[in-house]
Amino acid sequence: MKPESADDNQLKQLYTKQRHSDRQAAPSFGATLQAARVRGVTVRAFPVALRLAAVASMMVLAGISANLYLQHSNTPALQHSASSPSIVLITQWQSPTEFLLNPTTATDDTTSTPEQTQ
Repeated sequence: MKPESADDNQLKQLYTKQRHSDRQAAPSFGATLQAARVRGVTVRAFPVALRLAAVASMMVLAGISANLYLQHSNTPALQHSASSPSIVLITQWQSPTEFLLNPTTATDDTTSTPEQTQ
């Protein structure tokens, strides 16, 4: 081990002196706990009336949201009208090449093979 230098001894003395002054300046744990208990009883973060008002406003907001959601879900998403002919419901849409999949509507040119045309 290395022998302690004068600087180390001086640092130890300074830290000891600082700890001693901290202990004298700090309140005791019992006093701090008692002050916290007294403060917790006398001061409330939110009074009861404010809590009830907050709960009531949340209930009103939930009711309005539910009402709007139910009204929106009862109306059809898209209404086909003459003013918007480009809107087609997904159940009515047909692909441009659907006729190729149906052999009854296919033309002779698309169903014939080179061997049949010769």
